Amino acid sequence: MQKLIIIDDDPFFHFIIEKIMNRHTDNTTVTYSYDGMSVINHLKENLGDESMLPDYIFVDLNMPLFNGFDFVKLYEELSSSIYKTIKIYIVSSSINPRIIREVLNYPFISNYITKPMTKKILEGILNIS
Repeated sequence: MQKLIIIDDDPFFHFIIEKIMNRHTDNTTVTYSYDGMSVINHLKENLGDESMLPDYIFVDLNMPLFNGFDFVKLYEELSSSIYKTIKIYIVSSSINPRIIREVLNYPFISNYITKPMTKKILEGILNIS
């Protein structure tokens, strides 16, 4: 069973992922969060239990209060303590090449996905169909 965490302040994005994933609930559990700090806290609390850690995290960049850049910076500090490979994808509506390059410079970022998320992209990442 693979685990995916969605961090995005847009309930419509959560809805889209939920609709796409309805066909794949047998092998993927999805957790939705509007707050990246709660996900950082979850990771810290479960460092010693890989079964509690996600396989994938999708994080939006543009969120109020605690944005995707804040998440990435805190994850970078935490990453040396995480022994499970977690694939992190930035999912954003921004097409600014400078921002994309900046985010992709972090070695733990798997890729940058421009919204909207499609069924084909999600299936390709999660290896589901």
